[in-house]
Amino acid sequence: MTTKKKSKKKKVKKKEDWSEISFSTSELTYYDLIVEEKNLNSIEKINEQISNVIEGGENESTSHMVLGDLNHYKDKALNSSYLKIDSTDITSFDYTIENQGKLVAAPKKGEVVFIFYYRYDHAGYSLTKNKNFTNVCFKVKSFKNEALLAEMYYDPGFELTAHDASGGGVMYLEIICANGKTFEGMVADKDDLIQEFHTYLTNKQKKLSQDKGKNYLIKIFPHSLFSEITDLDEGMDKDRNPTEKGKNNFVDQMKSFIDEFKEKFDGVIGEKILISYNSEDFYDLSELKNTLDSNFEELNVYILLKTKILGEELNNIFLSMSDYGFYADYPNDEEKIITQGYDKGEYDTGYFAANTGNWDLDPEGYISDKNNPMSLSLKKYNEVMKTLAE
Repeated sequence: MTTKKKSKKKKVKKKEDWSEISFSTSELTYYDLIVEEKNLNSIEKINEQISNVIEGGENESTSHMVLGDLNHYKDKALNSSYLKIDSTDITSFDYTIENQGKLVAAPKKGEVVFIFYYRYDHAGYSLTKNKNFTNVCFKVKSFKNEALLAEMYYDPGFELTAHDASGGGVMYLEIICANGKTFEGMVADKDDLIQEFHTYLTNKQKKLSQDKGKNYLIKIFPHSLFSEITDLDEGMDKDRNPTEKGKNNFVDQMKSFIDEFKEKFDGVIGEKILISYNSEDFYDLSELKNTLDSNFEELNVYILLKTKILGEELNNIFLSMSDYGFYADYPNDEEKIITQGYDKGEYDTGYFAANTGNWDLDPEGYISDKNNPMSLSLKKYNEVMKTLAE
């Protein structure tokens, strides 16, 4: 009688048993350079800075593991992970991320950021536990809605080692303006990128000169800021009136919102800003704290635009304000008042969302009645324009 030998099953280590793990993912290498826009007034000067950022990318760039994608650059968890386990005796491992914001900060007023970058399709890494290991939490920063490793050193918890990278490697350039406008192309096609950017800057200066003195009204409904009161411990009393703590927090966040707004518009909005809770009674923004009561979620902000920036250009600026959710009423390219919502860098419902074809919406439904612009009577509309222009 013969007996069959039992085959040995491959032993797979439990998640908590491993001491070292190998994995792979893609890797991004980049370099950025900040330049004042006033120093980019010719093809030659733009070309010089493009050469500088390429040279910097070749000599001073940093490489970053790409862990996965994010729904929003501030997310505290990945939407999906790119890591592929290469160790044969381990199927997975647990890790979290600590999101530290954007890899490349948005340029300030009067600045332009030049970026050089390329990507490898495959990069190998190994992670080794130290004796003081507790968990794996990678520090990351966001670039194009992907989570990139911000730090390689995590002593005393664990050691992270980078190995060879390969595949891909096409080099790109990107130019980001303070108003959120971007230009992008391959290094191989840099001459086309330089010409496109120079044309934009030239037309921008002509437009500012030609349209100076023309005034347009923008209305903002900053709904994401209301949570600075509603979500705050002791932010409201039992009657939903903002407490002193709630008011102070809201005013601070409104200041940050307005500061970014001013920076994006680079000196072409009026100094005076008005607020209203009912489209009838208006107050200077400086009265915000004193006017906050239980109807604070009806607040609208009115801002004067002192040059002709309309339609798509305004839309792109608002899309670049990715820290906030708000609705904006403003003139489109035909100078009709339209409404568009923005949800932290993406569309909410509105005129431009309807025109993308991705929403079951009628664009005409987001155009103001010409006799009732921004839900104001013509008399009140003209009064607001006059007050803001003073």
